[in-house]
Order: sequence, then C-alpha cells, then structure tokens
Amino acid sequence: MLRRFLLIVACVLLDGIICLSSQEGEPAVSPPAVPPTIAVIDFANLSDSYVPGIEETAAQILSALLAQTEKFVVLERERITAVVQELGFVYSGLVDQESTAIEIGKLLGADFVDLGSILDYSTDTLVYSGYGYGLQVKNTVYTMQVSVKLVAVNTGRIVYAEVLEDNEKVLEAGPLRIGLQGVEKRLLTKILRQFVDHVSQLENLDRGQAELRLVEVVFESVPAGANVEINGIYIGSTPIVYSLEDGKVYQIRITYPGTTPWEMQVRAYEGLVVNVTLAPPIEKEP
Repeated sequence: MLRRFLLIVACVLLDGIICLSSQEGEPAVSPPAVPPTIAVIDFANLSDSYVPGIEETAAQILSALLAQTEKFVVLERERITAVVQELGFVYSGLVDQESTAIEIGKLLGADFVDLGSILDYSTDTLVYSGYGYGLQVKNTVYTMQVSVKLVAVNTGRIVYAEVLEDNEKVLEAGPLRIGLQGVEKRLLTKILRQFVDHVSQLENLDRGQAELRLVEVVFESVPAGANVEINGIYIGSTPIVYSLEDGKVYQIRITYPGTTPWEMQVRAYEGLVVNVTLAPPIEKEP
C-alpha cells in the first residue's frame, strides 16, 4: 500500500509526465516507436530499352507504396530533387549510385535510402492471322526485371535487396489495342509492391550508428580576421582550425567587410585547408 501511495504522489508531483506503472505488477508504458525515415532515389535504367521518365516514375511509385504501409516516413520528392539539383549530384546506376544515394540520405537526415535499377525490359510478340476479313491478332508479352535495395544511411549496409521480375500480356486486334496504355507503370507497380510487402514485414530495422570520425579543417583568408560560417552557424574568425565529420558535405561561407563573400559546398577530409582570398566587390560602370 505504501508503495502504491508513493507512486500516486510522484505522479501528481510530476504533472504532465506519464507514469511508468499505475499498479504493482503492471508492465511499464513505453513510448511509441518512431517510424524510420526513407528517401527514395530515382532509379537507373540499365536495360537496352529507352522509356522516357521511367527512372523518376519508378521512384514515385515506390514512394507511394511505402507511404501506404504507414510503417515509414517517406521524404517528399521535392526535398530530394532540391538536394540533387543544389549539389549537382549525378548518378548513373553504376558503381557510384549507392554511395551517391547514401550521401543524399545523410544530407536529408534519412535513416534509409531506397534505390533500384531497371535491369531488363523486353517484348515478345506473336502474330496470329486467318480469322477472316484479313484480321491479324498480336499477342505481346512485356517482361520487366528490376533490382531494388534498402540501404542504412549511417552504416552503408544493405538491409534488404531483391531482384524481381514480372510480365504482362497485351492483345492487339487490327487497329484496336487492348490494355496497352501504361504497361510500364503497371509492371513497375506489381514488381515494387512485392518489394514493399517484404520490407514492411521486416522487424526492428537496424538503423545502425556509424562510427563518427572527426577531421581538423583549417580555414584561412586574405585578409585575415574574416568571419567563418558552417551551415549558417558562425564558428569564429580566420585563421581557425575546426573539427568536422569526415566525408560530410558542409556549406561554407567566409565574409569580410568591404569584400565579396565567398561561399561553397565543401566535403571535409583529413588535411583539408580552405584558403580564400577575398576581393573587393566589382564596381559597376555608371
């Protein structure tokens, strides 16, 4: 009784804070789990077939399917596109696609990135004739093979990956076409839904914690005494040595009264020296 009384008193004193247990023997109330954040990167088309916009369409479909599960926080496409355009990222789906996607995920603060490639897209057509009135019937089978993977941003580890394939049959009778519109979208939706179904069943996705490695970066300027800002935060005046996370991209801005500000995206690494000569602003001719 005394223990329960003290617990009730503590709950009253800590107004607004959830009590861990209201009765002896009841399980503690744990806070709800925060869904992992996922950034879906545009796919790469590695097949021999050119389909306009299929890379972005695949990413849009995957984003929508992941959001429908309500198990993930899917970042808006506009945010991802803005980061890609601002930093000038170019990825081709080859060796550098994964590392580039991870870097984009870090800048967006995502736990995971989803990326994939269209490995193959082919058609196989059979023509049947002899139905009278010179009518020909075409039966075309569209086959698509897609590689998709889920990568942890902090560790770079591939959490889940699949190579999926599906097909769709389309009939064409003379000038009529049955079901030909949007065949690529339908194939992508069927394939990516399989991937999402499997990923959504994974328990306790390991977001991982990468080992933080700091490097010392030197900031110098002519003239000395210029203000240094990193990601919009003032850190001091030149010359100055500051520790940054190895491999991370930072927005650096160096200013001095009466000169033109210097600003650039810089990737931190061991031994980096940012040495800037600040020039007076260019006067416009009257």
